[in-house]
Amino acid sequence: MQDASLDLSHNNFSGSIPEAFFGSQLPSAAETAALLAFFLKGLPGGNGVSGWLSLALGELTRLTSLRISHHTLSGSLPASLSLLSHLVSLDLASNRHLSGAIPPALYALPSGAEVRLGHNALSGSIPDSVFSPCLALLDLSHNQLSSPIPPSLQGRSKNPSLLPLSHLDLSYNLLSGSIPPHLASSLSSLAHLSLRSNLLRW
Repeated sequence: MQDASLDLSHNNFSGSIPEAFFGSQLPSAAETAALLAFFLKGLPGGNGVSGWLSLALGELTRLTSLRISHHTLSGSLPASLSLLSHLVSLDLASNRHLSGAIPPALYALPSGAEVRLGHNALSGSIPDSVFSPCLALLDLSHNQLSSPIPPSLQGRSKNPSLLPLSHLDLSYNLLSGSIPPHLASSLSSLAHLSLRSNLLRW
């Protein structure tokens, strides 16, 4: 099977995503490895697909783009995301019921990766290592994150080998503590920074 993308966006799906789309029921590993992009964007305001994200996502080893947004997925983000070593675009925004902590899988994405996890129910702290060299865009807005802003965010500017972060949205969470000194000026490449509607102080 040649490299391919699969776009099932803007349909009338309901219920769980069939396991077969993630490869666990296809006849050979070669067929799953050929899928480079999987798009299943729902209609804004609709209910769409539900259930948990399958652990079989990890079988799509050549996947570069995964978009399953505007649905009602629930549960935590699967650890098998760490197996997607080529993933540069992850969009699971606006599922409302995706919960739990930010997974370590985000720390190992390729350089230039864009991660959109806004409008969910993620909770706990923002790990210091989430601002790794890989991320160019990170949207964690409209969740229930409750930690201070990790100091490693400001430290990115001191290491020229780190890819510049251009878009950071941490708005509408429960972040507390002080805003790191000189945060905006230390991130010279930042085109968008939003910390609005948190519990931060000077």
